[in-house]
Amino acid sequence: AWVLRLKVISALSLCFQHDSVGFLEPERFERLLPAIASQLDSAPEGAAATAVDSAASAAGRVPGPEGAAASPIGVFGWALVECLSNMAVASGTDDHWRPLHHAVLMTTRSDSVRTKLTALEVVSSLVGRLAEEYLVLLPEAIPFLAELMEDTSHAVEARTQELVAQLEAIAGESLDPYMKA
Repeated sequence: AWVLRLKVISALSLCFQHDSVGFLEPERFERLLPAIASQLDSAPEGAAATAVDSAASAAGRVPGPEGAAASPIGVFGWALVECLSNMAVASGTDDHWRPLHHAVLMTTRSDSVRTKLTALEVVSSLVGRLAEEYLVLLPEAIPFLAELMEDTSHAVEARTQELVAQLEAIAGESLDPYMKA
């Protein structure tokens, strides 16, 4: 089941990435977003994770950075990061970015460190891909980032600090005053 999920997420990601004919029309976006975003809260473990890693390697396309399989979010998490960021870019409008962004931010309230890290990677990817256009989404992200800066997991707190630095570079100002408000 996990290998099938990976293949579906990867196929959708490629559809979004190469969309030049309006595949991601508004109705399709509204139908797909909840299904894809709900995957953020799940992850393969044990033998299923090994099967997902093997399937990605066999396909010759391992999502994410070098060593993605060994990262805390794993190959499936990186596939979700790519899929959601490709979906945002393909939609091309902040009318679609907002619900996608909100769905991702809501998963940061999960008890799972892996889920929080995956959500942070999605936001980081959105920041990297949308650049200055991401700034319209920044006000909604601030309260979530402020919560994550005080997370009990050192990995989540450290990744949040890196993301805040990335956002400050784009915004051109410190976010500290907004984080404490």
